[in-house]
Amino acid sequence: MNENKEIGARIENLIEAKNMSQLDLAKKIGMDKSVLNRIISGDRPARGGELRLLAETLEISVDYLLGRTKFSNIESEFIKINTEELVNIPIVGTIKCGGGQIAYEDISGFSAYPTTDIRSGKEYIALIVKGDSMIGDGINEGDIALIEKETEFVQGKIYAVVLNGEEATLKRVIKADGSIVLQPSNPKYQTRVISGSELEDFIMIGKLVNTKRNYA
Repeated sequence: MNENKEIGARIENLIEAKNMSQLDLAKKIGMDKSVLNRIISGDRPARGGELRLLAETLEISVDYLLGRTKFSNIESEFIKINTEELVNIPIVGTIKCGGGQIAYEDISGFSAYPTTDIRSGKEYIALIVKGDSMIGDGINEGDIALIEKETEFVQGKIYAVVLNGEEATLKRVIKADGSIVLQPSNPKYQTRVISGSELEDFIMIGKLVNTKRNYA
C-alpha cells in the first residue's frame, strides 16, 4: 500500500470510529466531498494545510496520519491528540443576560482543543448546540461549539448571540441600516431582523471558531 492509500485508510478508520460520514467531515473542513473521497481512496494526496485541518478535526496528530506515530495503549476506539497540545475550554450549560451583562452558569464539563484553535490573549467558552437551525453549515444538535468571546465583528460570520435574555443561539450575523439580521441555514426557519428597541436586548457573545461532535 502506498503512502496516500495508507493516509486515506487511517482517515476512513477514524471516520468510522467516530460514527461520522465523509459528508460530515467534508462540511467541517470546508472541502468538497468528492475531493475528500479521492484523498480517502488514495487517488489524491492530502496537502500540508489539508493534513493539518484533517488532523485537528479528527482530533489526532498529523504524525499519526503520516504513520510516524503508533498508539499502543488506547482504551477506546477514539485516538486523541497528544494532551500536551490541548487546551481545556469550559462547556457552559446556561447563559443568562441582563442589564447588558452576561452570566455563565452550569458549567457541565470541559472540551479539549488543539492549541492551533486558541489565540493567545483571547477568552473562549464552549456551548452545546441545541436545535437544527444551522444544519446547512454542518452544525447539528448536540455538537460542541467553540466560541471566541469579544472578537471583532466580521460581516456574515456565525456568532453565538442572545436576544431578550433567552438561551444563546448560533446564527449567521449581518449588520445593515441600523439593524441586525440573524440568518439560519435551515430553510424551515425564517431570517430574523432585529431593529429599534430590540437592539437593546441583543448581545453578541462571540464568534464561532469550530464545532465538533459530542460523543459523550
